[in-house]
Amino acid sequence: MTPPLWQHQQAELASHGHVPYRGIFWEQGTGKTRLALETAALLRARGDIDATLVITKNGLHRMWANDECPLYLPEAQPYYYDGGRASNVEHRTLMADALAADFPLLAMSYDSFMTDHGLKVADQMAKRRRLLLVVDEASAIKNAGAQRTKRLVPWAKKAPFRRALTGTPITKNPFNLYPIIKFLDEGYWKLHGFSEYSIFKHYFGQWEEHINKLVGKRYERLAEDAEGRPIYRHLDELTKLVQPITTRVLKDDVLDLPPKSYTKRYFRLTERQRRVYDTLKRETVAFLENGEAIDGQLAVVRLTRFSQITSNYAPVDAQLSLVPVKKDDTLRTIDDENPRMTALFDVLEETEGPCIIWARWVRDIEAIAAKLGSRCVAYYGDVSDDDREVAKNKFQAGAVQFFVGNPQAAGFGLTLTAAHTVVYYNNSFNLEDRLQSEDRAHRGGLQHPVLYVDIVAEDTVDDYILKTLRNNLEVAAVVNGDRLKEWI
Repeated sequence: MTPPLWQHQQAELASHGHVPYRGIFWEQGTGKTRLALETAALLRARGDIDATLVITKNGLHRMWANDECPLYLPEAQPYYYDGGRASNVEHRTLMADALAADFPLLAMSYDSFMTDHGLKVADQMAKRRRLLLVVDEASAIKNAGAQRTKRLVPWAKKAPFRRALTGTPITKNPFNLYPIIKFLDEGYWKLHGFSEYSIFKHYFGQWEEHINKLVGKRYERLAEDAEGRPIYRHLDELTKLVQPITTRVLKDDVLDLPPKSYTKRYFRLTERQRRVYDTLKRETVAFLENGEAIDGQLAVVRLTRFSQITSNYAPVDAQLSLVPVKKDDTLRTIDDENPRMTALFDVLEETEGPCIIWARWVRDIEAIAAKLGSRCVAYYGDVSDDDREVAKNKFQAGAVQFFVGNPQAAGFGLTLTAAHTVVYYNNSFNLEDRLQSEDRAHRGGLQHPVLYVDIVAEDTVDDYILKTLRNNLEVAAVVNGDRLKEWI
């Protein structure tokens, strides 16, 4: 059964669901994805649209098609554009089906939209259908000079209805707001006296002329105050200026959110990671087909190897041995590119307020903490008791935004109720670790809801492990030889 709309969703849908253009600047977890899908249903019922095109970040396009659309827009036929299979005959047939469907929802990534074939599919849909165009994680087009912005913003006028979704407080940097509003309504800024971007940026920022001494070239640079912060101007005026075309909601603004809500962020393994994963898969399947009996605990040992690969690690030995994982196991990095880490920082870019990041392995915690620098504290086995206490207190007091730890060390007993968001970089297979780590942010007396985000590798064990844990089941109790073959 589809859960009822929240009050703020109902209010926005009633007041602005029918309008051509709207910026949904709602914090993560406040329901902007569902609002967009309910808007599609409303516009279709009015006869205004007969298709929806969603453009979002890698991984999220699959979530829109597979998870969100079936739940909140069941009358639509969901499809997602798979950039890795764009030349595949079967995939091209699927895209043709999407164009011909009664009420299709097609989700694609920004990267796919930038390809010739992805753009062709979008063009065909815009030509044949009356579109609601949704750009999700709209901070992806915040840079006025970026190629994706230059392509997508002018293209948007092919869709009579448009929605821009983001949780990022973009008005803290007024220049990020310019292309997003222009995506919604190409003439909006001109109507309000800003016919050119240069006029806009000089009105809302203080600029200084500098000289590049190496080449003797003059250029403008945003001025900074005595503490090194950029100097913006007229931000209150800007907020009022965009109010007619946008809506802003924070978790603390609404009282009807559930105490806990969950979402996923998908990513795709690199080609090298996929080769290593498939090699281990073939080895495991051959092992099982030899008639070897595998109980839950032994299956977990096998699963650990797959989970390591999705986190960009593999054993040093070329044979990818299935021996149990030990503390002294030596792992190597599979690829210089780590899409799991990229997916994490995409989430963090959209995250406001205090956030906990749980990771299974110490090397992940250290890598995440190194990238976050002074914005985080770390909490794991090698951190001393005194430093752990300092880390907890700094996070609870708001001195840092991020708390990075593993559930084994920090998942029990700690109070981390400052957190509004909890991200699982990867999951262990221990149900108690999951439940206890969730409750660090959600304890008695909590006055705000908490959003839980899981980073998930497409077409891997990740989804099966997560479903098992979310169903309050112990992985070792439900996986055996037959189930292991299904999961991998």
